[in-house]
Amino acid sequence: MRTFNFLYGTVEIRAKLGGGENTGAWPVVWMLDASCQPSVPTGTDDNCNGQEIDVAEILKSDFTHVNQQIHVDNYTRNDQCTATISDTSQNFHVYQLDWSEGSLVYKIDGTTTCRISGRYIPSAPMFVMIDVFAGSYGGDVKNASLPWTTLVDYVKVTQDSRVVFVDDFDGKPVCHFPPAVSASALSSKRPHHLASRVTRFLPWLISAMVMCLLGVAAMAAARFRISTRASGS
Repeated sequence: MRTFNFLYGTVEIRAKLGGGENTGAWPVVWMLDASCQPSVPTGTDDNCNGQEIDVAEILKSDFTHVNQQIHVDNYTRNDQCTATISDTSQNFHVYQLDWSEGSLVYKIDGTTTCRISGRYIPSAPMFVMIDVFAGSYGGDVKNASLPWTTLVDYVKVTQDSRVVFVDDFDGKPVCHFPPAVSASALSSKRPHHLASRVTRFLPWLISAMVMCLLGVAAMAAARFRISTRASGS
């Protein structure tokens, strides 16, 4: 995601991850704080501010286990789960993260695999990256296994059941839309909107009332003069 980021919602990725058992590949689908977005066009500045959510990560080239983890508060919080599934380098899987205030719920192929909750869950907009690193946490690289290919079917983000981002990796432009506004957010904004409308039209209402009062006074004066003349005649 070059420019799109979001706060809370559901991110879903269908992919077959590049590499294979004991190749040294280290693929990861992860999220970083939006403040890092301008500085990571190539995915190299991963320590921007120490706020990270790993949606699906393969460690030690073990493609039958998926690491689901957070790294926040300068790596003082590193809660994690490990899900066991069929070989992620040979099979497509749907990786899903439901992100809400103080809560992360991970799913693979529709099955909940991990729950992480706490006040330290990231609460600022984030963006998604998909990388295949080599070596390090992937283990020793076997050059004979290269090249590695990650195949991504789609990436989708929804908020309040509304799609706000989708990339089908079909060569067509990426579609992203204004973030959805929750019902609670709308209800919290309505009083402000009502107050602003009243404030906007208040001068007009006062003027209209004054005009009406002047009109009533003029009509009353006219009737008084008519009645006075009639009684005098």
